[in-house]
Amino acid sequence: MATLKLEMETLVDDMQDTAAHAFNAMPDRLFVIGADGRIAYRGERGPRGFDVKDLAAALARLLP
Repeated sequence: MATLKLEMETLVDDMQDTAAHAFNAMPDRLFVIGADGRIAYRGERGPRGFDVKDLAAALARLLP
């Protein structure tokens, strides 16, 4: 995060993949968390399930 100079909160999973298992995100999955802390968008499991247009639409709905 520091190297990329990103200004957003991130989650780094533990070595047991606790978050990945809790969110059924194996091998990976895209989520958008709203300002209220709730899941605003949950994509299909990736990489084949990634839908960039759906993700972009979810972000557009949330951002002013």
